[in-house]
Amino acid sequence: MTTDTKTSPFVPGARVAIRYGYYGEWREAFVDKVYKTGRFTLRGSSQQWRPTDHGRAIQTGAKGDGRGEARIWSPEINAAIDNAARRRRLGVLRDRIARARVESFTDAMLDAIEAALPKVSP
Repeated sequence: MTTDTKTSPFVPGARVAIRYGYYGEWREAFVDKVYKTGRFTLRGSSQQWRPTDHGRAIQTGAKGDGRGEARIWSPEINAAIDNAARRRRLGVLRDRIARARVESFTDAMLDAIEAALPKVSP
């Protein structure tokens, strides 16, 4: 599939988000060079990316789950980055609670933790 280079959002200097694999975390990058074919490279890398449709691009040369994906930066990307940070923070808290001794908790502490958690129906 070829993308019309005149309508491609991947222009030099464009802010993009890239991730490797479906579960990878998004990180910021910038388009460096755009070729006549529509393919482009990112700053600091010689790896080429091929635009697809809907403001997305895929890494050339890679196959399967290791293939990188690039998207034009958007509010949805910001939300995904914020959710990933919260997921990491929650994991750290889970680990701390799991390692804590029962004797180190008071009833008031447990009440506060329970009150802070969202209600989950059985």
